[in-house]
Amino acid sequence: MIRPSEATERHREAVKERELYVQPAPNGMAWVHALMRSIHAAAIDDYVDKLAKAGEGEDDDRTHIERRLDSFVDLVLDKGVILPPTEGEEGLRQRQPSGIVPTVHVVVPALTLTGMSDEPATLDGIGPIDPETARE
Repeated sequence: MIRPSEATERHREAVKERELYVQPAPNGMAWVHALMRSIHAAAIDDYVDKLAKAGEGEDDDRTHIERRLDSFVDLVLDKGVILPPTEGEEGLRQRQPSGIVPTVHVVVPALTLTGMSDEPATLDGIGPIDPETARE
């Protein structure tokens, strides 16, 4: 049996191992892995789920899972998101972006950039991406 003091110490040591990294995947995709305190993971999961539910609409053909991921991306990239009502509020509210803009480096062949070729581009640190995404 683990004593509470041992569990606390083990958790303190485990927190020192937290990290975030990106792992390339096929077809212009990538995994974002985050090892964090379980309480933070649960809070993020709940918040993203609430954002996805708040974004549901009749003309939205995305699945709940797709809305969850899109909400997470919008939140992390600070695009401004639709927020669910807080306790005592009614209706949705819009969170405005803070203006912090991430930087990514993409190497795009000149003819691909102009639309005269469909040669793939390269996303620095990840790998090849499709021409349409590169132009975006």
